[in-house]
Amino acid sequence: MKRAGKVRDRWHNDIEFYQSKWKKTYDNLNILCGKMNALINNWQLFNDQASHLEQWVEESSANLDDFEQKITSTSIDELEKHLNTMKFFENEISGKQAEFVSLNQIAEKLYIYLTPEGASIIKEKLKIFKDQMTSISKRVQNQVNCIGLKIYSNQEI
Repeated sequence: MKRAGKVRDRWHNDIEFYQSKWKKTYDNLNILCGKMNALINNWQLFNDQASHLEQWVEESSANLDDFEQKITSTSIDELEKHLNTMKFFENEISGKQAEFVSLNQIAEKLYIYLTPEGASIIKEKLKIFKDQMTSISKRVQNQVNCIGLKIYSNQEI
């Protein structure tokens, strides 16, 4: 009988040991699933915002190209209309710069999950966005200055 009690105690200890192992494994799995879900959600958000921003950059560059070719008018009313369009565009750029800051914050959350090579690819993509947005902003500012000078010179005549 003593032997049966020892076997039962051993089985009980083994069962407790394996239950404890199973609980730790299950808890670790839940933690990893949570991290994976956060990574997937952040990656999806990054891709969505990056593609939206990329589309805006392409459309804005094309619109600026068209606008720069059409700005030949000397009519003050037309020039003021173009000036208002450019000022509206400046406000839009400010909004997109805020989106870019948000995109950078999302990228920061992704870096901890990526290899150094993956992080550098994202950093390069963000640098390209920043350069493109800076270029658009400078072009718009140049247009505002140019149109303002045309309006000023027409008013003096």
